[in-house]
Amino acid sequence: MADIHFDYRIALEAIKRGIDKLRINPGNIGSKDKVEILVKEAKKAHVPIRIGINAGSLKEIHNFTDSVSRAKALANAALDHVKILEKHSFKDIVVSLKASNIDTTVQAYKFFATKRNYPLHLGITEAGSTFSGTIKSAAGLGIMLYDGIGDTLRVSLTADPVEEVKMAYFLLQSMGLRNSGLEIVSCPTCSRCQVDLIKIVSEVEKKTSAMKNLKKLSKICVFSFSWTVHNTTHHRYFYRFGKFF
Repeated sequence: MADIHFDYRIALEAIKRGIDKLRINPGNIGSKDKVEILVKEAKKAHVPIRIGINAGSLKEIHNFTDSVSRAKALANAALDHVKILEKHSFKDIVVSLKASNIDTTVQAYKFFATKRNYPLHLGITEAGSTFSGTIKSAAGLGIMLYDGIGDTLRVSLTADPVEEVKMAYFLLQSMGLRNSGLEIVSCPTCSRCQVDLIKIVSEVEKKTSAMKNLKKLSKICVFSFSWTVHNTTHHRYFYRFGKFF
């Protein structure tokens, strides 16, 4: 996908070069007539367009201070550009409405979802570092996913993009939207714990990271620090003294 800002001519060139999908930011891509030129070329080439609204680059949103008004400004900006595409009978559309504020973002998606039924790409933009950004993204994205909103998503982190993919995967798995991979169930430790459980769980995560066919790893007993692993064929494994049995 070509993510284009500021110069619509770059988007036109990307279409000519055979890009699979195009994202434009209505906040900086240019005037209506330039968008119409893009739509015509994208339609000829059968290239889908994502209308990617970002609060930081949308001037109208800065006129409001409350999250509801800001959310509606985001949604209305997306609707305005959707109408430009629809005017040319272009329906291969995806929409995203991202802000760094959770309430604004969630309200924007919910409001837009009542107006149109196009696929939605979810995200909390400028969420932060791996630690804070993951928490913020999980909170915002979790609300929308639980309500059945969204078709694709990105966890936006100031980190290696690989971390974004990992966090997105674990979020979907935690919400029951992914069934493959490994879920580790471990306690927060207590006064009865007589082993270095934090270290053990860390070791288990590393040793099981490549086990794609496993579904769940659950703790049996803190005193024997053994775990049972269930996979799709219901085989059982035990982890003790750094080894699987």
